Amino acid sequence: MFQTLISSGHSLEDLKYKYTIDQVNLFYEKQSKKELEDWRMEAVVLGNALVYASPSYDKRDSSKKRESWSKFLDSLTWGKLEEKK
Repeated sequence: MFQTLISSGHSLEDLKYKYTIDQVNLFYEKQSKKELEDWRMEAVVLGNALVYASPSYDKRDSSKKRESWSKFLDSLTWGKLEEKK
């Protein structure tokens, strides 16, 4: 638990002396959720990349894959999300 919090930017002295155990648990829970979200996003990107890289048997399938990949990348781009709003 402490290693995870230290690697995310908390100092050992703060964890030992400044924060209560409830705060430490809250920080750890928040960090764990963030890591899971990061791993989930990596899995989504990898899955989409594998679908895009799979063989296409005609030009129509290939163009559909290219379009869907572009839409997916746009959904991960902050500027594109702001344009939609």
